[in-house]
Amino acid sequence: GKLEGIHARWGRVYAIGTKQKDVKVGQYVLVKHGRWTRGIEIEDATGEHTLRRIDHNDILLVRDTPTVDEIIGRGLT
Repeated sequence: GKLEGIHARWGRVYAIGTKQKDVKVGQYVLVKHGRWTRGIEIEDATGEHTLRRIDHNDILLVRDTPTVDEIIGRGLT
């Protein structure tokens, strides 16, 4: 019931590897806690973003639309 603590994180897919068949660019993925690399900061036409690399085995869930947490500004790193 708390927003604090250890929990998985949602993120948007900006690129995929050549062997990835389960996720597409533009989808949202739920990633196991702590299973991403340090972020690389970039800026594009839509603003500043943090890119992170994750292993496909650490993806818990895939969605085509943003989550409620993303819409209200929580949950994404």
